[in-house]
Amino acid sequence: QHIAKQAGGWDKLKGKKIGVVYHDSPFGKELLPIVNERAAMHGFTILPFPVAAPGVEQGATWLQIRQQRPDYVVMQTWGVMTATAIKEAVAKGYPREQMFGTWWSGAEPDLKDVGAAAKGYSAVMMQHGAEPGSDVVKDILAKVHGKGQGTGPKDEVGQTLYMRGVVGAMLAVEGARAAQER
Repeated sequence: QHIAKQAGGWDKLKGKKIGVVYHDSPFGKELLPIVNERAAMHGFTILPFPVAAPGVEQGATWLQIRQQRPDYVVMQTWGVMTATAIKEAVAKGYPREQMFGTWWSGAEPDLKDVGAAAKGYSAVMMQHGAEPGSDVVKDILAKVHGKGQGTGPKDEVGQTLYMRGVVGAMLAVEGARAAQER
C-alpha cells in the first residue's frame, strides 16, 4: 500500500516489477501470497529472490536484481540479513529509496552497522506514537527508569524492538484483565 501511495495510486503500478528479497524459510515466504494476490489484482509483476540462511551471501541475489531491474524491492528479512541486503544494494547501485522492509526488516540493531548507507531505506513499523519524544516513551522514562526500575538500557526506550515488547506486554496484560472480568 505504501508503494502504491508513493507511486500515485494502485493504477500506477500496472506493468511495474516489484522484487521480493526474502529469507528462504516459512517465515520469509509468509509475504508471498499477499504480494502475489496484489500483483494479480493490480497488474504488476513479482520477482521473487529467496536468500538462504543466515543471509550473509547475497552478492548473486543483488546481481540478479541489478540485471532484472525491479522498480521496487520489498524485503522480508531479519537480523544480519537486512544489513547485508542494504550493503549489497549499495554495492550494486540499487537505490535505497526504492527499498521497503516489512516490520521484521527495520529494527535499529539490524541497521546500526550500515550507517549512512541505509539513508532512504524504509521499513514498516506497527507501534504508532512510539517514536522518541512521544507521550508513552516519556512516561516509561519518567515512571520506570526515573524510579530506577528499568531493567534494560535506558537509551533503547522508544526503539523498534523495545516498543514491540511494550505492545506485546500491553496486549498480554489487557487480555488477562479482560479474561478475569469475564
